[in-house]
Amino acid sequence: MPLTDLQIKNLKSTEKKQKHSVGNSLFLVIESNKKAKNSKSFVGMMRWRDKQIEVRIGVYGTGYK
Repeated sequence: MPLTDLQIKNLKSTEKKQKHSVGNSLFLVIESNKKAKNSKSFVGMMRWRDKQIEVRIGVYGTGYK
């Protein structure tokens, strides 16, 4: 089930890195505030040279207005 905007806003950062599935190999990663200025970002998983790697797509909440 995909995450809604309200659900994402209500997620809080903790000491550990959290990974929530959005669907189709796309994840919302929440890191502690100590490590990242904006702790919520989207990450896609892909294969490259027989290894699975994370590709950071963008930060949550920095849309154009």
